[in-house]
Amino acid sequence: MDTLGDAAGGVARVGGAVGEQRRRERAGRLALARAGRPVEEVGVRGRARRRQGGAEHRARVRMHGGSGKELGDRHAWEASEVPPCGKLITLEGLDGSGKTTLAAGLVAAFPALTLLREPGGVALAERVRALVTDPALEVDPRAEALLYAAARAQLVAEKLRPLLAGGQDVLLDRFLDSSLAYQGAARGLGVGEIRAINAFATGGLVPDRTLLLRVDVATGRRRQAGRTGAPDRLEREPEAFFAAVGAAYDALAAAEPDRIVVLDASAIPAAVLAEARRAVGAVLTDR
Repeated sequence: MDTLGDAAGGVARVGGAVGEQRRRERAGRLALARAGRPVEEVGVRGRARRRQGGAEHRARVRMHGGSGKELGDRHAWEASEVPPCGKLITLEGLDGSGKTTLAAGLVAAFPALTLLREPGGVALAERVRALVTDPALEVDPRAEALLYAAARAQLVAEKLRPLLAGGQDVLLDRFLDSSLAYQGAARGLGVGEIRAINAFATGGLVPDRTLLLRVDVATGRRRQAGRTGAPDRLEREPEAFFAAVGAAYDALAAAEPDRIVVLDASAIPAAVLAEARRAVGAVLTDR
């Protein structure tokens, strides 16, 4: 079986396991419904689930089912207020695009932001980071994609969701879009397949705003050459790989212009920061 076929098969198996879990959840809800007790809906699947999760996060409401009799033939949704949630802002771009510099500038401009990185941020995810960046290791593309998703799942569960639920605004260096561009597109595993795996890993968490630092491959490479230390495993990929990553980022930005703000990372750092501050300030004041 070829690589893409293997990826699709893996996603199908994940989908089967999730489907079995959903069936058990529905059975439990029906039992509660017969007893006339209100139940909470947790079985929305696929794209509808992602839309619901994103809407809940941005609107700060929880969607829940009505009474048992209402759930006999359909889902009866109602909105109830939950404590204010924080905003999730992510940084994306090629290596050498200036994400680290911009992150430092944004935290200085908005001191209330909590800065996290991917993969990393919690102990398990930091160990995964050491694996995926180790140039001495040969990592299969599917294993690479699943390692990133596992690190992301742990970060979301252990730190990211609790921070957001507590009203804390978070600035995250890389998130889902990195996997879509690097593993989905450049590794040839399929953007849809990688999106499905990561929706499962994160519970459908969607950033409120993503800043994409756009820079050409040559500029990124030149900036990387000025760094101390040897390149890691991914940084050693050929230029064609990073060209595919950049093209995938552009496609993602075109598909979601309301979420993804594209910044010209070839400009001087002060100009990039000024534009980023405007984009971040707009979303932080939109409560």
